[in-house]
Amino acid sequence: MDDKNDSWERYQNLVIDKLDSHSKKFDEVEDHLTKIQIEIATLKVKASLWGGVGGLIPIVIAMVLFFSTNN
Repeated sequence: MDDKNDSWERYQNLVIDKLDSHSKKFDEVEDHLTKIQIEIATLKVKASLWGGVGGLIPIVIAMVLFFSTNN
């Protein structure tokens, strides 16, 4: 009977160790995912700004040409 109790305790310890290990790995993955989400948000903002600047360039050129041909 003592043998069964000892093996059960070892099994419990193994399961607890594995759960702790998986918890640490999950936390690392979660941290990495958070960093990736921040980087994606930053890239979206940069893309929006550059898109706005790129859209303004033809408008500015058209306005310059319009005003230069009217004078």
